[in-house]
Amino acid sequence: QEGITLTKANNDRLAGLNAFREVLGVRRGADGQILSVPRLRVFSNCTNFIRTVPALPHDPIRVEDVDTDAEDHPYDAGRYGLMALDGLWETLPKLNLRVTGFAPGGRR
Repeated sequence: QEGITLTKANNDRLAGLNAFREVLGVRRGADGQILSVPRLRVFSNCTNFIRTVPALPHDPIRVEDVDTDAEDHPYDAGRYGLMALDGLWETLPKLNLRVTGFAPGGRR
């Protein structure tokens, strides 16, 4: 009615983790030459993302997933954003996504 369309989020955690690996990864050829660079840029003001995402532990039961009891809110936000692109990040290799940082207390 007001021009806002809501869609149900893709909550597939494993697909989201694979999307993260894809956009953050560097692929190299057999000779070591870089074939693709990370497509997700995380800026230095994204302190909570930088602090939490690299340190996320694996789930002790479902080892292919991250531990949801850990501080995973920045990861989840990024995962939902990637999944909302519905695979667009796979087809546009030069797409640069920006993750904005949030300061403690929810301020940007």
